[in-house]
Amino acid sequence: MPAGDSLKTWFTPVIMRLTSSWSHDLKWDEVINLCVDLTKIRNNYRNEQGIQGQKMWCPECQSRHQFSPGPISITALLSALLRYGVINAQEADLKTKEWKKYQRKNKLNSSGHPLPPQ
Repeated sequence: MPAGDSLKTWFTPVIMRLTSSWSHDLKWDEVINLCVDLTKIRNNYRNEQGIQGQKMWCPECQSRHQFSPGPISITALLSALLRYGVINAQEADLKTKEWKKYQRKNKLNSSGHPLPPQ
């Protein structure tokens, strides 16, 4: 496994799906679903390639465990769109502000799923 792959999110199949699926007209629910799909593609690719997650120390059981990467967040998706030239910096800033407003209004976590009741 190449160095850094245990932490990598944006593998070629994930980037290809992101760039081919993105549209400026997507509703936030569609963007959330795209993040879910991208997370599945990333996880399937990691499994197919035998890429294991990073190991981390558990202070409770005093042993190391494999770390599974979390879901791809909306802000990570927006950053990747900027990084791969699908949107420009101004669009990324605007979309990020729109997302934060939508996220607060609908009480969503970073991946677009409802926050647990408090």
